[in-house]
Amino acid sequence: MILSSIAKSLLPKRFRGASGSSREVVGTRVAARPSTPPRAVLPGDASQAFTPGSANLYRTRLLQRRRRTRQAFLIVVVCPTIVAAVYYGLVASDRYVSEAQFVVNVDSNSSGDGKGMVGAGSISAPGTLILYNYIQSMEIMNKLDQRIGFRKRYDTDKADYFSRLKPTASQEEAYDYFLDRVQVIGEPTNPILTVRVESFTPQDAQDILNAIVQISSERLNTLLSERQMDTIAFAESLVERAKAKLLDVQGRLTAYRTEHSEIDPIHAAGGIGDVATALIQSIAEERANLQAMLADLRPNSPRIQAVTAKIRGLEDQLAKAREDLAGKSGETYASLVSQFETLKAEEELNQKEYGQTLQFLDLARADAASQHSYVLDFVSPNLPQESTEPERIRGVLTVFVIALLTFGIGQLVVMAIREQAGL
Repeated sequence: MILSSIAKSLLPKRFRGASGSSREVVGTRVAARPSTPPRAVLPGDASQAFTPGSANLYRTRLLQRRRRTRQAFLIVVVCPTIVAAVYYGLVASDRYVSEAQFVVNVDSNSSGDGKGMVGAGSISAPGTLILYNYIQSMEIMNKLDQRIGFRKRYDTDKADYFSRLKPTASQEEAYDYFLDRVQVIGEPTNPILTVRVESFTPQDAQDILNAIVQISSERLNTLLSERQMDTIAFAESLVERAKAKLLDVQGRLTAYRTEHSEIDPIHAAGGIGDVATALIQSIAEERANLQAMLADLRPNSPRIQAVTAKIRGLEDQLAKAREDLAGKSGETYASLVSQFETLKAEEELNQKEYGQTLQFLDLARADAASQHSYVLDFVSPNLPQESTEPERIRGVLTVFVIALLTFGIGQLVVMAIREQAGL
């Protein structure tokens, strides 16, 4: 009974006298109060939860929760941080970083009028953008493996088990590993690219970066060559089409001349017109002469008859000239000249087009022979002297912070669940 009274005195007021009898300690004598009948416990009555037995249960649960919290903290925060410290401090291999900066340069020394497709010695921003994506492609990884053995350089004893490239890695796994070890830094508006390569030896890092620069330059020249070949093929198609049109109009012009027996109707019509003009002038002069002679001679005079006969002959020649201008079968010279002029104008136009296409073809071939693109590395790949990766302290701190945040979020979730469940 004494122990029960001491326990009750140590509890807060809310844990005392919820039901049953209570005792008071006065001096050395324990006085017992008469027990009161147990009162009915209404739903929601908080007093029935704080009996001595419920207090002990509360303490037990509280201790269990603290124990579980400590265990969770050890598992979620402490253990990962210790593992990270052991890995970064004792296991992780040193990685050396080689870095280079370069731009894409297009060199063109076009002949002729000097109007090449690209200006001489210009920096190509589209070429830099192409290079930015190409260096991060699976194709360049495969070419690196063919030339310098990309997989073998990362599957080495100098790399720890977790950092090395597994010899059985699939193509996709090797590509993901490649993206982790090769970093391209650039912006669409900036023609300068920065490439960083991580490897387990300084020489491997430099060799891989040099190979990337060389392969990228070759790829750019291949793309440029393909574009030039397309331009030449297009120019050749234009030449063939213009040539076909010119041959067609020349064939129609030859058929026209054969049909009408006229090499140049325009020149012929001009000659006939000149003859007719001369005849008209001669007839006018002879008629004037005849009128003057009739003033002195009789109409049946031999001289009058000779002049009259001459006038008649000139008129016959004029009629013949006009008949020639009228043409055969009712087709006038005007119609013949119009058709001939149309064909001649078409021929001249096609000849001009054919000449322009030949000039364009010559220019495309000259550009293809003189234009080259290459990667200009104004900061060459360096040979690193000491390892800069991994950043060991930063790695451990990163693991610790992430684990601590995870633990805190977990605790908040557990507390919310307990509050909803009323535990």
